[in-house]
Amino acid sequence: MRNFAVFILLLQTVFGFGQGKSLGDIEADFQGGKAEFKQLLLHEMIYPPKALEQGLKAKIGYEVFVKKNSEKMITRPLFTDEEAFNEEAKRLINLTEFVPGAIDGDPYDSKKMVIIKFNPKKYKKMVEQRGYAIPPKPANASPKIEVFSSDKVDQAPTPLLPKGTSIDGFIYKQITYPPHAVKMNMTGKTILEFVVEPSGNITNVHPLHYLGGGCYEEARRVLGLIKWNPAIKNGKVVRCRMKHTVYFNLPNTQKRSPLETIAE
Repeated sequence: MRNFAVFILLLQTVFGFGQGKSLGDIEADFQGGKAEFKQLLLHEMIYPPKALEQGLKAKIGYEVFVKKNSEKMITRPLFTDEEAFNEEAKRLINLTEFVPGAIDGDPYDSKKMVIIKFNPKKYKKMVEQRGYAIPPKPANASPKIEVFSSDKVDQAPTPLLPKGTSIDGFIYKQITYPPHAVKMNMTGKTILEFVVEPSGNITNVHPLHYLGGGCYEEARRVLGLIKWNPAIKNGKVVRCRMKHTVYFNLPNTQKRSPLETIAE
């Protein structure tokens, strides 16, 4: 009897039984997960100049209310520092898209605690990795954070590639068929949705259609190598949502090339 009671206690601890949760519960999260949020910080963070010069660190946290329709709102600070740090943290959070919590597949209004750390030494390494101190910002960039669909802008984003190189051709040359997918004879497509920022970077990348075996992750890696001409609306550079389909086909399985990518 005692062993049975211990077993029930373990179930409650590991799975949350008896605490209002079930195996089907999902909490609010970053669109694309934590790894994608880190990519956004890598490419879009602007360290407050004076703080960077003085070597100051900071840890900023905010509670974000995520509606079931994925709209978000910063509700309250968890911990703050100098105003320059606070403002940059809020700017980065506003650039981030979120997925609401869900119970058995049904989304609900939920909360996400977001923490952003500012470290001058790590930031300098980030700058070396991304190749610029401040993300490029066109003079005619819109100050709004609204994201437009590609059919609602005057000029949709276009990839910055060498003359004569198509995005299909670029991806075909750069992509490597994941070994596990080859071993499992895995073929199919993965559809990636993302936001093209005024800086020409892509953020908030996530799968609309996921293909396992490392295929989605490889498609995400190669897509991240491409810089973009941002979208234009009413003469202003704006954020724009795009999607791209990448097909993974092993030789002799279909008439398509082994790897073919199609822009949506």
